[in-house]
This record gives sequence, C-alpha cells and structure tokens, in this order.
Amino acid sequence: MVNLYRLIIGSLRMQPEANPQNDHTKKDKQTFTPLQKSEEVFPVNLEASFSKIAYSNLFFIDKSESVEKLLNFGFNRLLICRPNSFGKSVIVDMIECIFKMDFEPFKRLNCRICNSLSKYTEKFQVVRFSFKKVYTVMSGTYNYCKELIKNLFTHYGIDKFDTFNSHETAFNYFMSQITNNGKKKVVLLIEDIDSVLLKLEPSSIGFNSIVKTIQSIFDVLKQWKKSIHYLFMTCVVNFYNISDLVYDISETKEAAGIFGFTIEEISNSKIFNYSPERKLLLSSTKVFHFSTYQKNLQKIYDNSIKCFNDILPNWKYNGHISIEFLYYIILFFGSYKFSPYSDQIVINPIDFICSLNHSKISLYWLEHTGYLKCNSRNRYHSLFIAFPEYENIMEDLLFRLLFKDGFYSLNNTSTNYKYLVNLGFLVYDGEKLIIPNSSLFQFMTNLVIERINSRSGLSYISYKNSPQNIIMNKFKDYIEEGKLPNVLIENNCFDFCIFLYQNLIFPDTIIKVANDGSFLIIDVFSIISLFFEGNTLARLQVIMNETSFDVITMKLTLNSENQKLNIEVSFKQNNGSAINHSIEYPKPHANSLSHLNSRSNEAKSEYDSPPHAKTFLSFIDLVQESFVYCEQKNEKITQSKINSYILARLPQYASNPHLSQMISISLQNLCEQKKLQFHHENGELFYTKF
Repeated sequence: MVNLYRLIIGSLRMQPEANPQNDHTKKDKQTFTPLQKSEEVFPVNLEASFSKIAYSNLFFIDKSESVEKLLNFGFNRLLICRPNSFGKSVIVDMIECIFKMDFEPFKRLNCRICNSLSKYTEKFQVVRFSFKKVYTVMSGTYNYCKELIKNLFTHYGIDKFDTFNSHETAFNYFMSQITNNGKKKVVLLIEDIDSVLLKLEPSSIGFNSIVKTIQSIFDVLKQWKKSIHYLFMTCVVNFYNISDLVYDISETKEAAGIFGFTIEEISNSKIFNYSPERKLLLSSTKVFHFSTYQKNLQKIYDNSIKCFNDILPNWKYNGHISIEFLYYIILFFGSYKFSPYSDQIVINPIDFICSLNHSKISLYWLEHTGYLKCNSRNRYHSLFIAFPEYENIMEDLLFRLLFKDGFYSLNNTSTNYKYLVNLGFLVYDGEKLIIPNSSLFQFMTNLVIERINSRSGLSYISYKNSPQNIIMNKFKDYIEEGKLPNVLIENNCFDFCIFLYQNLIFPDTIIKVANDGSFLIIDVFSIISLFFEGNTLARLQVIMNETSFDVITMKLTLNSENQKLNIEVSFKQNNGSAINHSIEYPKPHANSLSHLNSRSNEAKSEYDSPPHAKTFLSFIDLVQESFVYCEQKNEKITQSKINSYILARLPQYASNPHLSQMISISLQNLCEQKKLQFHHENGELFYTKF
C-alpha cells in the first residue's frame, strides 16, 4: 500500500533505493533521510542576492539564459508581472551585473551564459530602486518617494536635493544629471512597482494617492526615454498608465519560462537520478470517483503525470535524488503556465528549493508569502481586495474551479480574473484558467470551507469529544439543515460536505490532498483519512505506523444503483481495540438550485435574484431571500408565501416532495439564530425579522 502519510503531512524524504534490511520503527520513519545534513548539500538563502549565491556557494539553478533572452527581447524597455517570491530579484541582480560588466559571479557558478559574456563590452551607469516599502498612508508614501530620490542623489554624488519642493522636480533633475542632460545613456531597474496596492481597496483614498504619487515618477521617466539604454520593471500587477513607457511582456510566449524553474533548467542541474531500466515507484494517479470536486483534482494529476512522463525519454543526467521526488514536486508545486500562447510550464522556485533543502514536501511558497497562516480565518478577504467586486470574483471563481467543470472561459470575463494568474493562484490553459497544482487546490479548498461555514451560522462543536462513529451518525441531520450550497448536492460533492461538517466540529481543521487522490482532514491531534476505495482497517494500520496522531479512516462510497451513501469509519479505542462502523444514508435530494448568475440570459421575472447574488447559495439563503421580496411587497410573511416565492423563483422545486419540510426546518433554524421571530394571528403563523 502507498506510504500515504509520509508523502502528505510534510515528511516526504528523499529516499535511496529500497533496502529490505532497513527495519524502521515508527520514530525512525518520521526522521529518516539518506542526507543526514541536507542543508550542507543544498544550502539556501531565500533572500540572497545573485552575488551572494555565487560567493557563498549557495544552491543555484542556472537562469542566465533567461536573462540573455530579456536583454535580446527586441525592446529595450520592458515590464513583467509575476507572483511574489518567484525569483524576480535574482534575475534583476543578474541584469545589473551584466550592465556593470561584473562577470565574476557568472563564472563562479559556471553559468551557461558565460560563453556569451564577451559580447557585452560597454559598462553602463545602473540606477536601481524598489517601491517595496511604500506605506499605505498618503503622507508616508510621499515621504518614502522623497526619501528614495534623496538616497539616489546621495548614492550618485548629486547635490541640491533640498532646493526642490516636490519629488517630481527632484527626480527630473536627478535624471538630467545622471544622463549628462541626455548625452549619456543609463540603465534603470525598478522593482515592486505595485508596492502595497494589492492590500488596499481601489476605492480607498490611500490606493488612489499611492498610484498618483508613483505615477508621477514614471511620467518623469517618459520625458527621458531617449536617454534610457535599458529599462526593466517588475511587479505582481500593474496599476499604472505606463504603456507608452514600457512593453508589457507578461503574457508573451517568449517570456513564459523566464521566472520559475523550467524542466530543462532542472535537468541541467544534474540533481535527479533516472534510468529507463528502473521501475518508477509512484502512487496511484487515479483520483476521480463520483464528485465534480474529485474530477477537477483528477485534471491536476493528469497534467502532472503527463508532464513527468514527457521528460523521461530525454532525461540527460543522473544525480543522487530519485526522480520520483521530482514527480511530487511537479504535482504539488508545478504546472505554472503564465502565457496563453505557450505550453511552457515552470515550477515554483521557492517550493522547489525548499523541498530539496528540507527533504520534504510542504507549502513553502504559501507560507513565505504570508498567504498561508496558522489562523487563516477570513484570509481570502485580503487576497483579492485590490480588485473591484473582489467578493463576487472570489466566490464565483472558486465555485467554477472546484464544483463545476474546473475551468473558467476567458472569452466573456473581465480582466480581474487574469490578475489571479499574476498573484500565482491560477494559470492559463489555452483561453481558460485552471488551478495549476495540488498545493493550490487544497489552499482554495480551505478558503471555500471558511467561506461557506462563516455564512452558515452553524456550530457542532458540542460533538467534539464524541467518537467519529457517533459524529458521522449525525451527518444526515447536518445535510438536512438546509445550509449546504446546493451545488454540492447537485454534483455529488459529499466528500466536500464531510469537510464542511468536520470543520464545524473541529474549527482548526485543514484539508490536505494526499498523493493518491484521497484527502486528509487534519486537526491539532488527529487525522481523518477520507478515501473511496479499499479497506478502512488496513489503511488505519498503515497510517498509524507513520504518525503519533490519532488516526481515523473513513471510506465514502455512492451506490449508483440504489442511490445510497455509505460511510465506513475505523479507529482505535483507548484500549487498543479497533472500531469499524458503517452508516448508510439515502442520497440527499438534489434540489438543482442553479448558479444564479447563469440566469442572466433568461427572461426576467419579478422573482429574479438581486444583481450580486451569492454563488454559494443554500436553501436557507433562498428562504431569507423570500423575506426581502415579501418586505418589498409589504406582504406579511407566512410559510405559504415563502413556498409561493420559491416555486415562482425556481419551478423545479414543485417536484420536491420535501419542500414544505425544508422550509419549516429553515424557519426553525433562523428563529433559533434570533434572525427571525414568529407570532400567531387569527390562527395563522407569521414571521418577522428579529
């Protein structure tokens, strides 16, 4: 059976060839690695400059050919957008070294560009600065820019800074001096031009002030274009009007592999070992069983195994790490495709380097960028805040990626969705956007769980001390609460329903994707392995041998003939005996509640939804929506009125024999949450807002 736990929780070690004499204990398996001091083999410093990498003998993947491509792009003023911590600064370091004719770092690292360095015969004045530390308060932004320009004056020995009353006039004077009034050409390297804008709402005063302040510096540069030998700008997202200053190469075919590590570059590093005679030891790549959620994860596995299989016939070098490790790096951190016009993929450089350094798989980039926090509640709110209607964008996008066909067509969408490529969460697949890899799939899964549960108003934390067989006996009651998004039931996403339910009992749980397409529901002290084929007791024993956590195995199956769900649970009791418990439910009724936004092309009626209806709409949301309608009509709210509204709004409910019961349960829940109150009048029950 697959060594499941080691590959997922973060204990995947670079392993030598199998040795039958190795008899590892439970403790040994958690610490085993053939590289006793892997830091000495792959010494890294994620903040190191190119020169420091060279002179400190740090681990390095040669990107020098990408630098040469940038210098011979056909344009001398370029802008590129790429995610945070994707290797932009090191590339800029290399460009700076070339224009300063400082070739020694390239030679020390034996870079592939060394044979071409002789053609760079002219040394240029290089002006380099960054807006990374721009403040969110307008006065702070202005002062930062003023201080930045003052430092440029000081660094290049230019006087008279204090005589200028604005940073624009000061910067214009600086350019006149550094270019000898236009008679001398210079190189400018400007990084992080989006500064803190990604953390601000576009309607805020701070956002517009920062854009205006930094834009004024770019407007000065436009006046000195003839004196610029080479200009290179980097950012995550461009919020400025600089199309007449630089050529944006972000989506071009030629720039697709410039940032991140390509397979060819990794092959040239001579790290991984492969020979056609050796049988590969990979886990199952079959994921899809019955839910659209699994189906979309299957696409990630399909893309990863295709990429991996494509590289094997042409593998040139043999290193000391089994090439299977590269497959898991591709699965979890690869398949980034930044151009819709190219098939070139890259691997996240932070994740790649740290995986080698620590000899295990973990979410390094998400942690390094701050996207992943131990307490990530409402973290999604700040991820997309810089874009108009980010709430609807976030919700609609996750809906399509996880529960529909897994793709979002770009034909009729706003450019806001493309920003998510720059942020590093989505990639191009022709004219569509997809989730690139397993680590981001599980990241978005946890965002959706947070989003849905925060809106449900439910909590089952009182079950926390109950055994899982008792907890799952109550699962049917949770489904019947009417607060699950109907898209989950429609698309057989009962695996995801279990995630939501477990999170309401254990609020600190996170979901991780296992290498074999199963899932791990991880709490502080326990792990639930949710899978779909196999034996729960056998799986329980395998995972218990890999961890000191309490382990529960849970198998979910859907009988297509009798349309019944079966959940089988196995776990060890305190006395060491194993419990195996099986529960069967009728498959929940599919309410077929459509994605409301998709009705925009249908004929409008008085019951149509508001323009920004939530995507993750549950039945109880629909009941509350009926209250708004009745209030607008100045009608008293009764169960029969709610029934009429729902049937007019979504006629498919007419065939649902449980409609009346579902409305009653929803009304009861809303009263218990003190959102509604009821009273009797002439023998009839009426409802009003609390």
